[in-house]
Amino acid sequence: MMRLPTMLSVLALAACGGTNPGWGTQTLYVSARLSTNGSTGGTSARVEVREGGATGAVVTNAEVKLRGDKLESRTLAWRDQGNNGGVYVLDTFAWDTTFILDVTRGSDTLSAALSPPGASILTAPIAGTTFRRADGVALKVEWKDDWGRRAENTTLSLEKAKIDQSWANGSEPYRVEFATNRLTADKERIELSRSNEVNLAGGSTGSTMRATTTHRIEFTVE
Repeated sequence: MMRLPTMLSVLALAACGGTNPGWGTQTLYVSARLSTNGSTGGTSARVEVREGGATGAVVTNAEVKLRGDKLESRTLAWRDQGNNGGVYVLDTFAWDTTFILDVTRGSDTLSAALSPPGASILTAPIAGTTFRRADGVALKVEWKDDWGRRAENTTLSLEKAKIDQSWANGSEPYRVEFATNRLTADKERIELSRSNEVNLAGGSTGSTMRATTTHRIEFTVE
């Protein structure tokens, strides 16, 4: 049964809506990573819990829960990773407009909320098409957020051309151009990664919760 203070914390976070650094006993180090490729099957949560700090003993007996505006409360399962310790995991759930994390281990608690970016969608170039450098026109890469949100941090990479660009503080442009002389004749892959993050006030120093949405496409450069 959920402890009353924890239940009240979760309800308060839900009522506030949006990103909230939350509160807690500041006795646990928590690193929560949520990610999706835009599909329910490609959605996952990984939560690391340690005693006191990032180098503290791995906590294996915590109760870690995740819920959202629409997502009903789900308990994450412990997964041992041998010498790498272990994490609490949850897979295959619907990406939500807000996620609420609640961690409890005895008298140790942490609660926080994060509004993630929506699904990242590359709209140009079109997957499977061919871009011809001989046409003398710059390659236009465009994308959008499925919910019309702006991500705090954005990274765009072209694998074969070895191009990596990033934007912080919500400055993503949604459209960039690359000169033809920067491209390589080959099967090219574009990867777009967009994330929001919050420092967890209820955890020890360095505790964070991050939500990332990604999209990858392949096309041909001639």
